[in-house]
Amino acid sequence: MGGEENGEKASRTAIEQIDDWFQSLTEEDFDDGELASLCSSLEKKLKDISSEIMEKYKVGGSTFICALVKDGKALIANIGDSRAYAIKDGKIRQITKDQSVAKKAFDSVYRDKGYNWDDMRFFKMDNYITQCLGMPDVKPDFYILDKSKYDSLVLTSDGIHDILKMSEIGYIVHSGESLEEIANNLIDASMSSLPIKSIVDGDKRRKKRI
Repeated sequence: MGGEENGEKASRTAIEQIDDWFQSLTEEDFDDGELASLCSSLEKKLKDISSEIMEKYKVGGSTFICALVKDGKALIANIGDSRAYAIKDGKIRQITKDQSVAKKAFDSVYRDKGYNWDDMRFFKMDNYITQCLGMPDVKPDFYILDKSKYDSLVLTSDGIHDILKMSEIGYIVHSGESLEEIANNLIDASMSSLPIKSIVDGDKRRKKRI
């Protein structure tokens, strides 16, 4: 959470610790077809990371999103409002549910008023989250996605999806020729006032990247 003290350090700790955990996995860890044991291991690691962040930095935290894929089956974990999207046959849908005040407000009030989820990008409390690494008893959400449900996965933080509509993210991903190009175009589009198509088509008048 970049807006909080020590947020950058918290996110770096999360990345480094999850990388260490991932590197320690063996083929046997993926043998469970339902990925239950892997899910339990990841949940324990995330709770340990959250405790470490609390102890080290006191104030600040990090959202989290990851996808582990084995033989097409994906285990997705999220904390806070970072997201996973699935693209299938050119159509995009959000897989994770934001752990946020905006999501609760949408489900309880704004959906029935005719708003769509993209409209909540402008909700006045859109950056208030209900879970993060760096809080006690953190509760990650887990999703298991069979290969038949997606052609590709897209993981984003709010720096992308608070600016771009879901359809715009899908268009950029569908139009990209490489992972690097897709990532750069998503960043450029989130920071630019140019039309999405001009960015995808290679317009060089771009704002400085993150």
